[in-house]
Amino acid sequence: MTDAVIVGAGPNGLSAAIVLARAGLKVVIHEASDEIGGGVRSAALTRPGFVHDICSTVHVMGKASPFWRTLPLAQHGLEWVDPEASLAHPLDDGTCVTVERSIDATAAQLGDDAEAYRRLILPIANSWPALESLVLGTLRPPAHRGRPRPPPARRRRCPRRIRPPRRPAPAGPRRRARAAARGRPREARRRPGG
Repeated sequence: MTDAVIVGAGPNGLSAAIVLARAGLKVVIHEASDEIGGGVRSAALTRPGFVHDICSTVHVMGKASPFWRTLPLAQHGLEWVDPEASLAHPLDDGTCVTVERSIDATAAQLGDDAEAYRRLILPIANSWPALESLVLGTLRPPAHRGRPRPPPARRRRCPRRIRPPRRPAPAGPRRRARAAARGRPREARRRPGG
């Protein structure tokens, strides 16, 4: 008997399946693609020896994942590659900016925006050990004060836009248009003299 069904064998689906299996549940994973991996798959798409990301790129969050660090991924063939430039962003003038492993090396390519880039990225990089668990840790439901509120009772009355009018429909073409826009009955939409 199956205890859990996971749809999608990408990183999140596989991670969920591992957690559930470790807890003793019988898990079945359904994947539409011929290969597992979802957005983090790679393949030789152009020339032999050149491996490309099929969907996503720059998997720093995967490498930094506290959960993935608990798994023996290297024993199963995973090799994290840290290139000097993680990505290149083409610009309108035909040049490009590469995001380098060094903040200063990236900033050096940005001209007048170099200092703004440093001000944005350095605090995050310097605070990463404290931020990591907040960004990549287990999500926890928010703490509620007191007892949780029950869901609101269903309304028995009609929504305002289809509620019958409380008074006769207004006269005149302009008022009729307003009444029609508010969802008044058909009588309100009659043309004058019609």
